[in-house]
Amino acid sequence: MAALKGLPRGERLEFVRLRAIVNATEGNLGAHIGTLENAGYIKVEKDFNGKKPRTRVSLTEPGARLRQLRRFSARPPRRRGFGRRGGEIAMNLDLIPLGWMHLIASLAAIVAALIILARPKGTSIHKRRGRIYVALILVTSATALGIYRFGVFFFPHWFAIASLATTAIAFAAARFKIPATGWVHVHLTFTLASVYILIGGGVNEIFLRVYVLRRLVPSLNSPTVGVTHLVVIVSFVVLIVYFNAREWHHRRTPTITADGDVVADRSGSPAGG
Repeated sequence: MAALKGLPRGERLEFVRLRAIVNATEGNLGAHIGTLENAGYIKVEKDFNGKKPRTRVSLTEPGARLRQLRRFSARPPRRRGFGRRGGEIAMNLDLIPLGWMHLIASLAAIVAALIILARPKGTSIHKRRGRIYVALILVTSATALGIYRFGVFFFPHWFAIASLATTAIAFAAARFKIPATGWVHVHLTFTLASVYILIGGGVNEIFLRVYVLRRLVPSLNSPTVGVTHLVVIVSFVVLIVYFNAREWHHRRTPTITADGDVVADRSGSPAGG
């Protein structure tokens, strides 16, 4: 955004020129451009100048409004994941302490979720793991709200809010047994939904931060990123159906006790709580 500060609205700046102005590496600048394009602040056009490929960048209406907001704001933005260059903001892919906290909490939450889903359910240690998972989600979501600062709400913030909401519903269903006859399925479905949000956010981060992928996919609007998200969505829909069906079958399979009695219905928590 700093390189576009003096441009009239709609004027296009070539990638090579932009790189020289901001003095950034090609990969890092490509990631910045992808993030700003995905947020709707810039427009990227690719064509050919003769036989030579050319990438040009221009400011959009939201980008222009954001620039004006930052220019006349009496309160300078703090450096939390986004640095300040010449009065403008730009994404900083070098992880600051808050970013490292976010990364560690996210990875730990994914590991905790996998353990919760794989290990026996309804035990005291299962419930303890569930509480740890909830705590990790709180840290992950809170830090996400702090490290992505464009001055407006955009998709990382909505991911954080959705993660908090799904985790809260899953925890409440298990803790208070609500609804009385179907809380297990609510708990299971929303636990898996919260894990999906973690993985979905991770997909964006991987495409944004892994150098090889940034070169192949310079924008999060790429069909490659879209297909990857589609695969993740379908996978979690399958998991939700599978675990709910398994729980439904589990609850309706009679259990024979040591005394020879038949118990027709069983209950238990399938994940997290």
